[in-house]
Amino acid sequence: MMGKTTFYQLIIGTIIGLTAYQIFQNSELFNALGIILLGALLFYSFRSKIVAWTSITMLQNPQITALAAIGIGFTYISYQGFSFWPSTFFSIGTALIGFAIGIVIYGLWNLR
Repeated sequence: MMGKTTFYQLIIGTIIGLTAYQIFQNSELFNALGIILLGALLFYSFRSKIVAWTSITMLQNPQITALAAIGIGFTYISYQGFSFWPSTFFSIGTALIGFAIGIVIYGLWNLR
């Protein structure tokens, strides 16, 4: 019988795979490979409950928040049908926004 964690990983992996396939249909192969790479990074950061909590608390680090914004921006603009380079440029712009949000979170987190 399949465990609860394995079932959740199967569902999330299927969603990431279907998203990559949809992006492959809309734009390019490189965009789909980027989505699979970002999905693997997401899987790695949520591999257990303790590591997931540590990953969430790392959002106070502006660089980690910028990486999360890169993933969100790249996925969004790739899903709209843009090719690899415009998607990359857009994700760099969202990284700057994510870095600014990370600085705000860091400032609010360390208020004492």
